[in-house]
Amino acid sequence: MKDKTLKMLLGIIAINLTIQTANDTGFFTAAYAQSIQKVAICDPIFDSTCARVSSGELAVE
Repeated sequence: MKDKTLKMLLGIIAINLTIQTANDTGFFTAAYAQSIQKVAICDPIFDSTCARVSSGELAVE
């Protein structure tokens, strides 16, 4: 194996070990949904102009 290939392989292994360690220590916690989140998509200038849902589709004017 060439030196460059070996360094790349060892770098990939090091990154994977770091990710596995972070996952095992609980650094990244799981997110659980408690309820439906309602969102309003509105014009940033005219707050009264918002998108609406009609027949299961998002209607933007």
